[in-house]
Amino acid sequence: MDIATFRRVFVVREEGVTKISTKNHRPRCFLNDQDHCSVYSVRPKQCRTYPDWPELWENPHLLQAEIARCPGLRKAVEGFDQKL
Repeated sequence: MDIATFRRVFVVREEGVTKISTKNHRPRCFLNDQDHCSVYSVRPKQCRTYPDWPELWENPHLLQAEIARCPGLRKAVEGFDQKL
């Protein structure tokens, strides 16, 4: 797939930010029926670096919202809490 087609099909701009998934635009992004990433080997940088985003860890309210939204992050944080 060429870049222009990818952008037309998968990308949206919200508030000046380019996104491939939002609450209302492809909220399951590239997840398959088993909730596994179907583009894992070529996933975008934002996916590769998640959840190591400074804005996420510097804002407790944003972090709590993300933990509530993301089962994988919730599981990781719960595992971390158990080790303390």
